[in-house]
Amino acid sequence: MKLRVLLITLLLLAPLAPSISATPPKAGAICSKAGITKNYNGKKFTCIKSDKKLVWNKGVALKTPTPSPTPTPTPTPTTSVNSKPNTNPTSASINLCELRETSNARQITGLISGFPRKETYFPKKGNLKIAVIPIDWADLPGESDWESRIRNQIQLFDEYWKLMSGDNLKFSWVVQKTWIRLPGSSADYAVPYSEAMPDTVNFFSKVVPVVDKAFDFSNVDLVQFIAPKNQNIIPETTQSFPWGALNYPFKDGKVKAMTIVGKFFDLPGVFQQPRTYWSYWAHELAHVLEIAHLGSGRGDYPMGGYEMMGMQDGPSRSLSGWIRFLSGWLATDQVFCLPKESLGEVRLSLRPLDSDGSGIRLVIIPTSSSEGILIESRRETKFDVPVIEKPRNGILVYKYNGSLGHLQNYLTPLAPLSSSSDADAYTGIVRYIMKENDLVSDSGIEIEFNSKGTVDVITINKAGSVPRSGNSPKPQPSPSTTDFGVSPEISKGLIERLTETTGQAIFYGRYYNSYRLYVTSKNDPNSPPIFDTGFVNDYRFPISINITNLSCSRDLLAVIKIYSGRNGQGIVWSDPSQSEQLSRVELTKDGKCLGGFNNNGQGN
Repeated sequence: MKLRVLLITLLLLAPLAPSISATPPKAGAICSKAGITKNYNGKKFTCIKSDKKLVWNKGVALKTPTPSPTPTPTPTPTTSVNSKPNTNPTSASINLCELRETSNARQITGLISGFPRKETYFPKKGNLKIAVIPIDWADLPGESDWESRIRNQIQLFDEYWKLMSGDNLKFSWVVQKTWIRLPGSSADYAVPYSEAMPDTVNFFSKVVPVVDKAFDFSNVDLVQFIAPKNQNIIPETTQSFPWGALNYPFKDGKVKAMTIVGKFFDLPGVFQQPRTYWSYWAHELAHVLEIAHLGSGRGDYPMGGYEMMGMQDGPSRSLSGWIRFLSGWLATDQVFCLPKESLGEVRLSLRPLDSDGSGIRLVIIPTSSSEGILIESRRETKFDVPVIEKPRNGILVYKYNGSLGHLQNYLTPLAPLSSSSDADAYTGIVRYIMKENDLVSDSGIEIEFNSKGTVDVITINKAGSVPRSGNSPKPQPSPSTTDFGVSPEISKGLIERLTETTGQAIFYGRYYNSYRLYVTSKNDPNSPPIFDTGFVNDYRFPISINITNLSCSRDLLAVIKIYSGRNGQGIVWSDPSQSEQLSRVELTKDGKCLGGFNNNGQGN
């Protein structure tokens, strides 16, 4: 077996050997002869002529061979029901668990949900310099004590990334003490929603040249702008990235991203808790580190409350073990690779993801070269939004799908059996956290949570290898009459635009018998709907609606109403937070649709 491992390793490394042995090439460094090439660190560099000098170009990525699915080495199978589980298994080669992303979104946006890794803009291990700059207007002056808004936010940001990155990312900050006054009216800088186009380009194109005259951007990597606290011109946020439409007017081009906090930071967020600057900054930095957004940029979806890249406001603001593995922030001995084909009865101890000490942080069970089941232990931290009733402490099992990427649900949590009978689970807060003796079964694999402590103990089996009684999911509540008589309980909801003319709505919950969704004018809510489901009698979840007949307009209002009784009768539930999602479209200067859709990663 050792000889076999050595041979496979040599075969994988052979294509990456340099074409000639010499000093490693670096973009812009002097080289000796035009046309020569060198392979280094996964890239092929070519010597080119530039300004009468011979220099190395930026290099192009080399294609690396797909690892053979043959595991090396693997845990000893113990498939006998009566035998003891393997309590001292050995992880297979980590390469086998580097699940590859095949999504179209990766090709379009450059942001990644899976392997291979990318480091185009910033290193994932190193030091970054961040500037905080307050800007105001004559008709919207900034407050004198504005720094009180950011002092503890900077500290929390630093502490958060120290934990998430395994102390591989560090930051230095420079704070502009006084407000920089911008010319004209503040209304001329308005951005109606986050990343609205062309409004965002208009904003930064006006702001940056003025600020550049008053602030030294030398060696600055990111800029966090601060607006006056009582402003209304930016109701949410907006940000600009190196792959966006903005042509950066910086002299040296080093600054890669800019953000500005908006009005909704003054409003309550998840569980009526204040939104925080640090979590917004952290989420956007992760995008510049080329990590894809999980799910739609708006609305609720299953993994949103368990992953910072899905929801920056909580409830859990942790980065999943998968994102940390993908970013190179987990050590080799913190990841356990367990190929499905070699699976027997394996017992493992998991160290909570956000804790100190040695031990396994993430278990990966590949089910194909681009899909797999992931297991990790969760504990609440000071970075999370407090949950009043139940903490989110336990085992989380979720799946990765490499055919999905940016703005798609590439990570999906798997509900344990207890969730269907747990009343609190329907709130979506603890639905996917396993309790002790709980079970998750998916893809022919069973994960049982044995005990919780300083480390959590789990057992992994092939499905059906262990006889079980009473462990079967209970069906969702069904009506015994035509009206549940209680308010519908909706735990997750989302309305989003897919293309210029289509959209979708998805809601999860219980205690309803009918629903209606219609789309009308935001400026004239009583106008005839351009889309209307009428009353639909159905109690099953999810509610899934394909929306059609949309127009290229920011004047759209989506109204969802869910009723406890049939035919729109009984107690009604509605979600006003989703009402304007279909109007979030990017426009050209002449009012034509530019994009802003979530159509399988092809929107902007």
